[in-house]
Amino acid sequence: MPYTLRNLGYETVPSVETSYSTRVTIEDEGGEDECILLRAEEIDTELPIDIEEWPLIVQAVERLLADRAAKTEAVQPVVTKKFLKSIDFTKADAIKVIGGEVEILDEAFAWVFTEQGHEYWYDRQRGAEKLSSSDKALLQSWVDTADYYEKNND
Repeated sequence: MPYTLRNLGYETVPSVETSYSTRVTIEDEGGEDECILLRAEEIDTELPIDIEEWPLIVQAVERLLADRAAKTEAVQPVVTKKFLKSIDFTKADAIKVIGGEVEILDEAFAWVFTEQGHEYWYDRQRGAEKLSSSDKALLQSWVDTADYYEKNND
């Protein structure tokens, strides 16, 4: 094997509150069972990867990132600026909600003008329903769209 194992850990650090982190460690118990273990703590998942597969994974990630960069430049947001304005969207508050401050959900946007409606968001703010990963993804898409318009002066 052209690689040597070193018991070093690696952890991604979110650049914004809404990002997830991942911990990567080397599991070295000697012998042929050496692997790289990816731990996504937010979703309580572990994925062991055989050391010999690692170069292929690095190559695949590099391709995906290159493809993503090429596509990102041409992608237009699905959510319109008009929609964000109609719901009185406040990006900073939405980011806080995604980060766990659900109590300020009513400050992030006008619930009644969304497809989900007032009762849906009210239940999440008061804790009758948990803010799901789908809810967070939706809010994140609105944040991303607001970012897009800010960066492109639209």
